[in-house]
Amino acid sequence: ALTAVLGRFFCSWVCPFGAMHHFLGWLAGRRLSARQRVDRNQPHPAQAIKYYLLLGLLAAAGAQVVHHLAKLPLKLGAVSGWLLLLAIVLLLAALAVRRLWPRPRQAVQAGWGLAALMVGLSLWSSPGEVIGATLLTGLLDPIPLAQRSLNLVVLPVLDALGLELWVAARHYEGAWLIALVFVAALMLNFVVPRFYCRFVCPLGALMGLLGHWALWRVGRPEAKCRGCELCEASCEGACRPFDGLRQNECVLCMNCLDSCRD
Repeated sequence: ALTAVLGRFFCSWVCPFGAMHHFLGWLAGRRLSARQRVDRNQPHPAQAIKYYLLLGLLAAAGAQVVHHLAKLPLKLGAVSGWLLLLAIVLLLAALAVRRLWPRPRQAVQAGWGLAALMVGLSLWSSPGEVIGATLLTGLLDPIPLAQRSLNLVVLPVLDALGLELWVAARHYEGAWLIALVFVAALMLNFVVPRFYCRFVCPLGALMGLLGHWALWRVGRPEAKCRGCELCEASCEGACRPFDGLRQNECVLCMNCLDSCRD
């Protein structure tokens, strides 16, 4: 509800993983000129990937529901109602993805292929369910990824140093994979600021969909604007605050307002 009013405030005001990306992105850009920072903050068609990931996860979840409904002795009317609801949700998600980003042919083909693959995996009984659950709650959702990385990577290091913070036995299944994804996501900020938030995060994509028509949004005072583009240099979401704000990509970092001379 707040996202529909404010936009993607969660990504910069609440998300702990977003805070890590924000800091490392700032650290990576300290020695760059304003023009270099403007260039690296330009929107890229690949930012649509996160919307296709979201669509694929929704499709996979819907396919799992259909898979289980097919096994239950439900009345035809109840099954039809569930299928109609799933169809509406997926249709709205697909239309939103097509609406929010210009669509180069290769990106469209790759996106729909990904969604179809996730549906196929989900229909393939338990292996698909495991893969879908792992992607959604372990490797792609920023909150579980940050929490599990802390528990599986940082705290064991503290234990090894003799700073035991928990007396119970720890379980480290999948720790190396979680650590690899976590560290890679953070280090990519030295290539593109908030790389994970811009290109991968399905939660950010969901927030972008919900906040696309937000009532409150940042804006450029055209009458006073000097054309310095400092707002573009400090932007965290590659949302073009200087020239045609992409509301669904704006993470409300407020850097543009802070750096504006007017």
